[in-house]
Amino acid sequence: MNQISESNLYVARNNKQREMIIEYIKNYRLPFSAFIQSIYPKRSINMNAYLWGIVYKYISDYTGEEPEKLHEIYKERFNVKWFPHSFKECAEWYSLIQGTSNQDEKDFKEFIEKVCADASIFLQVAIPLPNEVPFGEYKMHIKP
Repeated sequence: MNQISESNLYVARNNKQREMIIEYIKNYRLPFSAFIQSIYPKRSINMNAYLWGIVYKYISDYTGEEPEKLHEIYKERFNVKWFPHSFKECAEWYSLIQGTSNQDEKDFKEFIEKVCADASIFLQVAIPLPNEVPFGEYKMHIKP
């Protein structure tokens, strides 16, 4: 069980650590708040290349908007995360527009799916899936 700083934030990376956290919680005084979050692998370079080389390219070709501007628009629309100001029972929440460079694989895939759905519904732009496009069409967007 890894304790991070002094804020009582714990990370469990195996069953033994999870059991240690459960034991810790059993002995913790009531009432208390808990925040649980899954940890997934970071998004891949290929996923990022697909977003920029196919998804944004198709939308940009249709709208005339620069891919960088599209990225900012879609981050504001689909990449807002909500966090509690505190862990009180009736905590206030604040929002934060997040970038995509540090997203995990799961969140990044959901972001791409939302962008593609938005383009399909509101722009009638059909964006091919990654397996429907030769890798060579978007590999140039992989940054070394």
